[in-house]
Amino acid sequence: MAKTGGHGEAEETLRIAAADWRARMTGPDAALSRLEFERWRARDPRHREAYARIERADTLASAMRHSDTARHRSLSRARSFASRPRPVFYGIAAAALVVLSVTSAIIVSSRPFSDPGAMAAKNGNYSTRIGQIRQQRLTDGSTMILDTNSRVDVALSDTARAVRLLSGRARFDVAHDAARPFIVEAAGHAVTAKGTVFDVFIDRGSLRVDLLRGKVDVTQAAAGAAHMIAGQTLRTTTPRTPATIAPLRKGEDQWTSGMLGFDKTPLADLLEQTNRYSKTKIRLAEPNLGSLLVTGAFRPLPINQLAAGIAAAFSLRADHTPNGDIVLRRG
Repeated sequence: MAKTGGHGEAEETLRIAAADWRARMTGPDAALSRLEFERWRARDPRHREAYARIERADTLASAMRHSDTARHRSLSRARSFASRPRPVFYGIAAAALVVLSVTSAIIVSSRPFSDPGAMAAKNGNYSTRIGQIRQQRLTDGSTMILDTNSRVDVALSDTARAVRLLSGRARFDVAHDAARPFIVEAAGHAVTAKGTVFDVFIDRGSLRVDLLRGKVDVTQAAAGAAHMIAGQTLRTTTPRTPATIAPLRKGEDQWTSGMLGFDKTPLADLLEQTNRYSKTKIRLAEPNLGSLLVTGAFRPLPINQLAAGIAAAFSLRADHTPNGDIVLRRG
């Protein structure tokens, strides 16, 4: 397991590893992984404790999901919230998908992660499928997590550390090495760090950098360098457009756990993000539905459950098209 720079990051890495093992040991190939799992759990007392916590949380979440009271309460809250005047702050999926299913969502979303004990990645191209999130340790001790439908090219040497993000989003937990800055190239920009944690996201040609820990410099072709500190987000549309830096919005760092966080976000923007995780898309029958404001943390998969939750929250109807997409319309 890759080393991290702080207690919080170490705990997050351990939790992800434990959730990944829980998914594997409750899946169809559990018997094939039993020996490897027992070796991992015996390697460190913290492994055993982390797995026990995930196991208890998963059991509790499963019981809550099948509770008639919980189902009734989430639907009642949905109708109550949907009847309020705009702006609507999304309550149903926050109740049904977060309160009742957050732990199982983490476990399910961790399933595509690579084995935490796997060998460090060699130089080359790495990618994820639609709906997959992949964690990969690098040979310098850094860790990268690739979001859905993402692709990177890794080139590490004794004198330089360079990664090119070709599409999608990635998180980098960079091992400190003052002699070899860690450089991520994306959409005509270069993000330079020595030891920090940050996300880089190419979204419809624009670039977003979210800095979770430490400091980075973002260099643009014609606009010079922008200096970022932890808790900031940088956005820019082209290498020649001056970047804007603002406080990082609440919840935008949750994607590595399989959850997406939104704060007063238009429904159209939410769907743009959640649709990235599925070949089946959720569409809006009326453009003005896209202005409904959403606040909460949601998992994008399964897509049918997300669509049902949104429909219940705003008193909409979910119809299926011949090609399998889901259209939300007023009932």
